[in-house]
Amino acid sequence: MRISPALAAELIPLVGRCRIVCLDEIPTPAPEREVNLICAFVFGGNAFLVFNVETNRRDELVLVRIPLCKVIG
Repeated sequence: MRISPALAAELIPLVGRCRIVCLDEIPTPAPEREVNLICAFVFGGNAFLVFNVETNRRDELVLVRIPLCKVIG
């Protein structure tokens, strides 16, 4: 899904922003931590997975890069 820069500028104040964290491994759920896969996209030879990770203190978007050969293989 693509949105225009103007629409993004309108949506950000309404939705807010999450802190983005880059990890080398997929986050796992735990007591008091909820993990939801938001989307995945492919660029070059990598798949990028975007997770929403929520605790009672934080709400973060987590970006995980995985070589595409691991996803397919």
